Amino acid sequence: MSKKVISILSIAINVVLTACVAGLLISDTDNFELGEVAETPMSFRKPFKAKDIEKMKRLIDNGSVMVVDSKGQVLLDYNGSEKMIPASTLKTITSLAALHYLGEDYRFKTDFKLDDKNNLYIKGYGDPHLISEELQLICKKLAKMGLRTINSIYLDGSYFEGYIMVPGIEDSYESYDARNSALAANFNTIDFRRTWNGLRSGEPATPLIGYSKVILKKAEKEDVKLKNKARVRISIKEERDSLLYFGYLFKEFCKRASIKVKGKVLVGKSPVSQAIYYQHKSSKKLSEVVKNLLEFSNNFTANQLLLTMGVKAGKGPATLKSGLKVLSGYVKNVLKIDGIRLTEGSGISYANKVSARQMIAVVHHLKPYKSLLKEVQERVLAKSGGLKTVNSLVGFIESPRNGELKFAIILNQSTNNKPQLLKIITETLF
Repeated sequence: MSKKVISILSIAINVVLTACVAGLLISDTDNFELGEVAETPMSFRKPFKAKDIEKMKRLIDNGSVMVVDSKGQVLLDYNGSEKMIPASTLKTITSLAALHYLGEDYRFKTDFKLDDKNNLYIKGYGDPHLISEELQLICKKLAKMGLRTINSIYLDGSYFEGYIMVPGIEDSYESYDARNSALAANFNTIDFRRTWNGLRSGEPATPLIGYSKVILKKAEKEDVKLKNKARVRISIKEERDSLLYFGYLFKEFCKRASIKVKGKVLVGKSPVSQAIYYQHKSSKKLSEVVKNLLEFSNNFTANQLLLTMGVKAGKGPATLKSGLKVLSGYVKNVLKIDGIRLTEGSGISYANKVSARQMIAVVHHLKPYKSLLKEVQERVLAKSGGLKTVNSLVGFIESPRNGELKFAIILNQSTNNKPQLLKIITETLF
């Protein structure tokens, strides 16, 4: 046999082996495992063709793409084992862990205690959904219970260890840089709108109260650019301001529910010996919170879930360290995935690292909850992510010809070619 023939046969065998290795993901079972890694950073099989790979090459400077069919066979692997910054697609992992440890029907609680002097103590337990509409519901419930007069209001955020600034959050007033705390209104942010006749609340359900103006004035002194914005949502930088804003907003809703507050709004711990007057359970169960999280991608909510998981698994108060311990344990022991780097739960940190191949395994476990994902286009349910130099998308594609497929696109580059890559994939599959 000639050397030329041997060379051709060798190349052919390598191609076949690469294709075989690429298809070694175990099928859709509860014991989903990652198969072996292909020897080359790129491999594909039908219906994808070489021309599809060439198109992708022109769109990817630094990124990865992976598509797996309903039988677990890898149809496309473009740098799938390369560790990338996932951005908000990381929220799929946090959501799965929260659903696993807390349960779909879990409802966050907030305790209200009333002492013999009619002082009301409010203790938070990390509810991410204490928005204005929820506070209004609480005040109406208290009025219905017969509460007519309150002396002073005390705010207790001790369930979390302080005002938590997760990795990736900057010292800014941007809403996505909101700190995490056990008791917070409206995601620890305030929305303002400037009109020809003065300052207004940017949300119909949220009244413009005096203390919100105090916080805005502080912010404008530190960041003068805020004065020029017609509409601005600021995060609340200081824990005391966060608690007092909650208290004064709550006081306004008490007034609207015909509950008179005579005294002050103060920061203070809820007395352990005092009986609970009313325990509020969130109007949203956890599955609904997760659905909103996966659609609107609120960083504050994601890390509230992370912190709550941590304290539920051990002793309080909640810390970032305890939350990450639970989340990392879930990834390793439940999802059976090694090597994912986690520094917080929302994806805002550039230090988080995960491969497209690992995200495919995460998506597999999302299958029972895929209805919680947003339909980003027809027949595509997915979670997106984006930072300044990151664009990502992971989820499911329902193909008329190929059935249900899992996919992951993670780009760590300045140019967002995610839509074009998704178009190549869907056009091939459809």
